[in-house]
Amino acid sequence: MIQRGQTLQVGLDPDPAFGAMNATLEAEITMPSLARIEASGASQVTISGFDSQSDLTIQPSGAGAIEGEISAGNSSIEASGASDVSLSGDCNDLALELSGASSAVLEDFPASDVWAVLSGASCATVNLTGTLDAEASGASHLTYLGSPTLGSVQTSGASTIEER
Repeated sequence: MIQRGQTLQVGLDPDPAFGAMNATLEAEITMPSLARIEASGASQVTISGFDSQSDLTIQPSGAGAIEGEISAGNSSIEASGASDVSLSGDCNDLALELSGASSAVLEDFPASDVWAVLSGASCATVNLTGTLDAEASGASHLTYLGSPTLGSVQTSGASTIEER
């Protein structure tokens, strides 16, 4: 673990002499607030117990996975490279960008307004009460719950945006 300013980095140095590539790292970290989470290289992050109106950014990549429960202000999720996000709790507004066969299960993470862009066979479920602006391309699928107002909604390349 390394702390640089307000950033805490948890990881393994890739040292082949010690077999770090086959190691499992588990850490339990307690902190007062959370503003950003990144998970990469097939890592898995579980969060719980955060109740804040601060903005939140979640960025898994390279088969990273982030799951858990959190209440946050405006939230941004940017997942790429077959990454997964599964959250419960709530947020104000949500910006969601998924690419490269990534997924987001957010049916228990209600938002007011949602702006979503899905591409490259990605899929997501969102729950909202405000306005949905969405774009899905490249065989991506977006399912929405709640009673939103549909804003700009566009699909292409065998993609769907549908209500559940």
